Amino acid sequence: MTPLSAPRRGRRPSLWGFKLSQVRPSSLLVVMFTMQAAIIVLRMLNMLSTAFMTSDESNYVIRSFYGAPYGFRYFFDYQLIALFRLFSIESYPQFFVFLPFYLAFWSFLFIFFAYKTVGLLTANRQARSLVVLSLPFMVSYCFLSGCYPSPPLSPPA
Repeated sequence: MTPLSAPRRGRRPSLWGFKLSQVRPSSLLVVMFTMQAAIIVLRMLNMLSTAFMTSDESNYVIRSFYGAPYGFRYFFDYQLIALFRLFSIESYPQFFVFLPFYLAFWSFLFIFFAYKTVGLLTANRQARSLVVLSLPFMVSYCFLSGCYPSPPLSPPA
């Protein structure tokens, strides 16, 4: 078989030496949860060593301290305000303890719901595995998995 010829009938291309159809989607889900946990740990280490937060994140936090929503995502605003009041978060050090759990909750929930939604749409195990594997490469997921959901970008004035 030459490099440009099509693969023989019945052979499926493999990805890094293993066939995607042989891997259980649930084991890939565990791998994704582990990768997400590593992203959250790295984000927290960066935040604790540099104290860097985006302007949207700091506005969400400051306004949540005072009970005022920020932006147009009212569900996340009021949910965050309710959690701040429930856990008595009134300062940045208390917020830094709360943040990894908050990020883990929303990102793990998103990964799980994406996995379940594809399972409802198709019974193809390979499709479920491909969706779970491709999540880290989706631009919106990469930007929002390690930080707060921020309002959409507006065009320059």
